[in-house]
Amino acid sequence: MRLIDRTVPLPAAWPPPRTALEFEAIERYLVHRDPVGYRIHSGLALVALVLAPLWQAPSSVAFALLGGYALLRTPNTWRAWSALLSCAAVVAWTCLGLLLMASLSWAPFGTSTGFDHLGAWRVMLFPLLLLPVLPSRRWLVAAALAGCMIQFGLMLGDDATTGQRWLGPLRNVNLTAFWGACLASGGLALLLRGRWPLALMGFVITAAGAATTMLTQSRGGFLALTASCSGVALLGILAARGRSRWIVLARAGCVVAIAVGTLLWHRSPTVGRLERNLERSASLDPTARSTESLLRTVDPARFHLWRLAATHAMERPVVGWGLGSFRHFLKSLDPLDRAWWATPEVPRSMSSVAKLQGSHSAYFRVACEQGLVGLAVLAMAVGATLARTAALARIDTVALGGFGVTIAWLAYAGTEDAHLLTRGLVPIALCLSLSCGLLGGGTSRRAEC
Repeated sequence: MRLIDRTVPLPAAWPPPRTALEFEAIERYLVHRDPVGYRIHSGLALVALVLAPLWQAPSSVAFALLGGYALLRTPNTWRAWSALLSCAAVVAWTCLGLLLMASLSWAPFGTSTGFDHLGAWRVMLFPLLLLPVLPSRRWLVAAALAGCMIQFGLMLGDDATTGQRWLGPLRNVNLTAFWGACLASGGLALLLRGRWPLALMGFVITAAGAATTMLTQSRGGFLALTASCSGVALLGILAARGRSRWIVLARAGCVVAIAVGTLLWHRSPTVGRLERNLERSASLDPTARSTESLLRTVDPARFHLWRLAATHAMERPVVGWGLGSFRHFLKSLDPLDRAWWATPEVPRSMSSVAKLQGSHSAYFRVACEQGLVGLAVLAMAVGATLARTAALARIDTVALGGFGVTIAWLAYAGTEDAHLLTRGLVPIALCLSLSCGLLGGGTSRRAEC
């Protein structure tokens, strides 16, 4: 076997491919130009995707190996890079990463914490690293789902909990809950679209993802799970045509019935936490009820973190304080200054809150550190991802699952930030790689399920 087959026609490096024939030419170039390198690259990509939702250290090593080998293959893959430029979502997320990097230049408190935060954004290189092996798209999807299923299995066999909240191999309830919501979205897309063997597999995957999220007892994870699965079901029904729409509708109805029946049969602690929040809000005096009093009563710690971020955001509303600044604001709080909290009872001590690294909201965090400009770029990135996956959902099951993943991130970002703006971006990067990359680029090309 030749290491480099120079008889394979070279596709045009520019402009980006638009037609099915142009995409097929790039596929042949990637697979047959360097066949040995393609197989090695595919193996490294599969390992990186399996480890992504698991332990952090092995995942980082696998990502580094994948990035290094992708760099070595650059002479035989660079002509395909223009395919990424045809995806507005990839461009928008890249612009957001560049804005975060640029905001280090006006951060007044140093760049050490900002560099730590920015280093986690390396996961957004996944679209570029996976582009040369996207012809093996089905294997890549299977590897990502397998990693999430392994995460669920390890979590069930692990005794490490925090107040009966399962941590999983990531040792973080919020990240684990988010990955569970993403797994459920992908499984539901397969359940709604696949034939019976694949539909049954999709049901198992959906159940495992939902169980992963519920075992963490994360309220934000529960909301993300509900929103993402609802979005996938609704888009799947709207995108179906003719008789298939009734099939999708029937399957979605069965899933809803099973979910409701399960919640009624077994009262989840997650639902109990939400019910207690509703009871607190109902205890407020109707004449004095307001958004501020509601948040202060339901979740005092989060309310004050959001107020801290909003206060500093209004001081520099356009471009914010720079990457990593909010962590400095947290550390500068006086643990004994209970007057700042303006509430007699806070569920956690000031000293523990001051050790937090985020604002418990990605939107408040971006508003504080990158201002209105950052919020606008973030809105364009998320909006472009939703638009891209929704447009491809009619012909692409992976895009339908990617739509749910984006909805999950959008919902969970309202209550979390420290992890959703770092390792929590991995599902978004995979969504961009698999749904908005090479095989999903041409509107005239029917993407594979």
